[in-house]
Amino acid sequence: MKKLVLLGTVLILVMSTFLSGCGSNNSTEADGTGKSTKLVFWTFNELHGKFMSSLAEQWNANNPKDQIELLAETFPYDDMHNKLLVAYQSGEGAPDLSDIEISKFPNYLKGDIQMVELNGIVEPELDNVVESRFDIYSKNGKYYGIDYHVGAAVIYYNKEILDSAG
Repeated sequence: MKKLVLLGTVLILVMSTFLSGCGSNNSTEADGTGKSTKLVFWTFNELHGKFMSSLAEQWNANNPKDQIELLAETFPYDDMHNKLLVAYQSGEGAPDLSDIEISKFPNYLKGDIQMVELNGIVEPELDNVVESRFDIYSKNGKYYGIDYHVGAAVIYYNKEILDSAG
């Protein structure tokens, strides 16, 4: 669970750093305490939106002079992925962060890739994570996504039946 929270926090930090480095217009003053970066996050799963919002709250509690204003928007599964593809293809309206489902990710690696390369963030952490989960989000040696969900797999079986079957 700690790695999940760490990766989510790193994801928000990456985008916050990227946006401030690009001179984004998303920065405003935050109650006189410092700057606030507005981020839009699209997801197809309401729980993922709540998770990212809780990470933004944790970030804000620890970084009073560099606040994040996260707008987590939840869309139906196909609608979100189609809307994101159209935004990338048109060059307008894409969110700062998006929760792309693993089976849909290859669609975003076709043609001119519209995502930010994350090698500087991913590579130093590869010894601490399941590397094959990050390879899914890469193309030509460049990482474009950070996996923050590895579902647990468990198998149950009736040992007596299997033993009797040999």
